[in-house]
Amino acid sequence: PKQENKPAAPKAERKPEPKKEAPKAPREPKVYAPAEPGSVEEKIEVFLKGLLEHMGSKAVPHAVKGEGNTYNVELVGEDLGYLIGRRGDTLDALQHLANCYARVNQLDEARNILNRMATLAPDEPAVFQSLANLCYIQEDYTGMNEACQKALALDNQNPATYFLSAKAALGMNNPIQAIAMLTKAIVIDENFAEALQLRAEILWSMSQAKDAAEDIQKLLEINPEDESALLLKGEILAVKGEEETALELFNQVLSLNPFNEKAYILKGSYYLMKKDYDQAIQLYDEAIEVHPNFAQAYHERGRVKLAKGDKEGSMEDMKKAIELAPENGANISGQYNNYDHLTKNVPF
Repeated sequence: PKQENKPAAPKAERKPEPKKEAPKAPREPKVYAPAEPGSVEEKIEVFLKGLLEHMGSKAVPHAVKGEGNTYNVELVGEDLGYLIGRRGDTLDALQHLANCYARVNQLDEARNILNRMATLAPDEPAVFQSLANLCYIQEDYTGMNEACQKALALDNQNPATYFLSAKAALGMNNPIQAIAMLTKAIVIDENFAEALQLRAEILWSMSQAKDAAEDIQKLLEINPEDESALLLKGEILAVKGEEETALELFNQVLSLNPFNEKAYILKGSYYLMKKDYDQAIQLYDEAIEVHPNFAQAYHERGRVKLAKGDKEGSMEDMKKAIELAPENGANISGQYNNYDHLTKNVPF
């Protein structure tokens, strides 16, 4: 039989080989210029960094000037999801908080934002700690105590929260409760210098010199050059009649830190007690040369001049003291006394 020719199978089409794409270069991280020292951006970054550390985050905040008087916050780090929050709520709250911090007079708005953060993160003790700090600035000690109690209910092993609770108790004129809170803080952290110092000061104010001296001794074991502890030890010794030893301690502090204002005041009080008016005036002259706006030094020098019989010189110093620190200035300006305590290195 005749063989039929079968049609040849169609040749398979060769698909063009996909072009190999050049590997993408790794994305370079964004470089942030460091904030200028003393700038608003630097203050915001320091403030938020402390808050983030309390929240257990190693994220690094960067503040960038926005439009007008606003500031934008960008966070750098890993695992930022819980910081950003659902729909960005937590990050948005941080953003608003930073801008309130930049405009310090808007403390009520800052407090509202912290209350919002507490709603967003009700199980985060650091938020209640921040709220307690803000209540302290506003001198709302009841609100401060409530925030501390909420933080302690979430974490009762944080010595810093007990310390804040002690400050709230002091604000509510309850020194016994303050000592109890400070003792709990010290049990958790026996080297908690701020708690030891505050407990010593409260004990001394209650005439418990022996107990106060024990805390001072512990502070000086931790740091033999602790200026606050040395000054408090000097105060106690002066009252006990050991004036010369007290004077040595005041001089030691001034040798460590010639800018320590409280040391000048205590040393000047020693000279005034001894009626060594010329030495006292010379000391306050030195203090004012170092601190031209040292209102209390003018006030104390005025007292010495009056005791010496220089009424005209005394009046000039008293006027200067009032000019630098007007009486009832807090009520006139609408500021809070505790804000100054937190933002200025002034011992009184």
